[in-house]
Amino acid sequence: YMEQGPADFGKTAWVITGGGGGITTMDYPHTDGDDDQYGFMEVALSLEKLNITAYSHGGVNNRTVVRSTTSVDPVPRASTDRLLELGILTKEDLQLSATTGMPSFMAVV
Repeated sequence: YMEQGPADFGKTAWVITGGGGGITTMDYPHTDGDDDQYGFMEVALSLEKLNITAYSHGGVNNRTVVRSTTSVDPVPRASTDRLLELGILTKEDLQLSATTGMPSFMAVV
């Protein structure tokens, strides 16, 4: 992504994590952990919010180093007609929902 330049994803939440399969990073990690060379993402999902916290490796003293936090609010669901038009929802999904009384997996997207 960084080599391709910025892209406009609109209101879509996105995270790039990982380095492509190697065991080394592009730069040396800092001993205090204030870098993005090694670490992990914590993702918390609820109906009200998507929270993403990026942690670094913590350095030689195993500190908890939060590199960034992001919160994303849900986007209102599109109408059934619009979901059908986009191909996100199918007529089979609607039939399954009507038959079972339960929304299909795709119907709740």
